[in-house]
Formats: sequence, structure tokens, C-alpha cells
Amino acid sequence: MRKICFVIILILIFLVGCTNEKVKPIPSPIPTPTSTSTPTPVPDKENNQPQVEQDPVEQVKPAIDTSKLGKVFGFSGVKGQQILVTGLGMGQEDVMLPLNKAIGANGEVVPIKYLEWQEGNEELNNGRDLSINMANMPGYLFAVEEGSAQEDQTYYLINDAQFDTGALLAIQVKNELVSDEQLLSQLQAIHDRKIEQAWTLAEIEDTDELYLVHFETVGEEHLFSLVLKRGDKFIVKDYPETQKETTSVWRVDDGGEISADNFSMMFAVNTSDGILLSLNWWGFEGVNSIFLLEQDQILKELETRYGRYTFPI
Repeated sequence: MRKICFVIILILIFLVGCTNEKVKPIPSPIPTPTSTSTPTPVPDKENNQPQVEQDPVEQVKPAIDTSKLGKVFGFSGVKGQQILVTGLGMGQEDVMLPLNKAIGANGEVVPIKYLEWQEGNEELNNGRDLSINMANMPGYLFAVEEGSAQEDQTYYLINDAQFDTGALLAIQVKNELVSDEQLLSQLQAIHDRKIEQAWTLAEIEDTDELYLVHFETVGEEHLFSLVLKRGDKFIVKDYPETQKETTSVWRVDDGGEISADNFSMMFAVNTSDGILLSLNWWGFEGVNSIFLLEQDQILKELETRYGRYTFPI
């Protein structure tokens, strides 16, 4: 009997020990993150706060108001340290004083300051609008305040509160013959007239191109055009002349010929109307500066213009 009781006690002790054994928990699976379209936060180094990356905002090009265009031009002197405004009478200091910038070849901008009215020297003045004759000519004298202008170049004088220089467009000079047959065909179709020669004068803002197109003479009808290509559109300024004698068709002693050598870019600028081009048109006796404004799918020549007499001595 004692043996039976002893066995029963052992069995009970064994069962109690098993019920007190700890059960290890089964680990739950780690959730896998799902991808979303939420922008990745970027740490803010100053405040240690996450910031969401934003898409870059497209910069809007400034535009000038063409109704506020001035009409003051000049040319630069020896070493480009001064600019002289000629062709205007005395008593216009109020016009000159606010002018603080000058725009030259290919949109170069230099800061300027009005100095004085220069009397000149009538005895020594040879009448040429050239740097070597600047000291002898009457006119309004400006100093280039920083750096230097290009010597013997035409400059357009502005007040940068009226003419935002940030609206100027980048220019890459080309002066190359057009050889692309498709392009030549498109230019020819403008007037349905054969082309003598065509040149790419410049690329503007990496998107637009300016061409000079000399069309074939028909009888006494002479024609060349300045053509601005914007996208798939051709915006044109025509220069027709009717003349039997070809010694001087567009300019004195031009022989009825025109080429890329006759033109150079002053600047291109974005306006509230469209693009504005300023070109120097060189001839045997001098240079004319012209303004062409994009209006109603044509290039309209403005009254704003300037001429320098540079006939060789």
C-alpha cells in the first residue's frame, strides 16, 4: 500500500512541474512596407525637420515695355572708356542724366555715368563718328564705370529701371551659308522666288534663328529679307528695291549685292509684344542701327534708329 501511495505522489509531482514550464511565444512576421507615390522627405539641415522635395518652378523671362523705348545712341572711344552721344542738340541734360547702362554688340551691357556736354573742336573735326575723332565732336559724354566698352562700337543707352536687362536674350553669332536643302526650300517658298544665297546670321536663346536671304533679281526688282525662324514659323522683314542701275541699290556703292558681312547683332530682347531685334547694317560709308519688332507674324522696323558716318579718310 505504501508503494502505491509513493508512486502516486511521484506522478503528481511530475505533472505539476510540466504545467509550470514557460511557453515561448511565436514571433509575429515583420510587415513589408508598401511603395507609395509620396515624395521622399529631405532632411532640413538647420531645423532637423523633414521637407518634401518640390518640382522646380519654371522661370518666366522678363519683358520690356516697347512704349518706353528711348532713342539715345552713341559710340565708344579709344580703349572703350567713354561713350559719346552725337546728333542731338544742347539742352537735353535731363534726358541724359538718368541713363545708366549701355548695350552693345551681342547684348553686352556696361554701366555708364553722364559726365558733360562736350563742345568738340570744329577745326579738327573730320565728321567721322569714330573713336579717333571723338574728342573733336560735339555731344553728350559718358564714362564707362566698370570694365570697358568695345572700341569703336555703337551702343544703345538706357535707364535700367525702364529697360530690364534681364529680358535680353542670349546670342550666338553664326554668319554661315545655309546649305540645308529643306531649309532653303522653305525660305524660297516665302516669296516663291529663287534664292541667290542665304545665311544664318545668329542663333537666339538656343531656339530661334535669324537668316539673311538674298533673292534672285527679277528684271529691275531687287529683294532681300531678314527672316526670324521661331518654331515652325518664319517671321519676315522684306527690303525690296526697284532700280535699273545696280551701282547703289540698298546702300551707296553696294553693287546690288548683300551678304552676312553687312550685318551684325546689337541685341535681342523679350518684349510684351514679341521679340525685338537690334542690328547694325554696315555699308561703304557708314553703319545704320535698326530695330525690328515681332508684330502680327511680321518683323516691323521701328522709328528708333541711328546712323554713324564712317567713310574712310
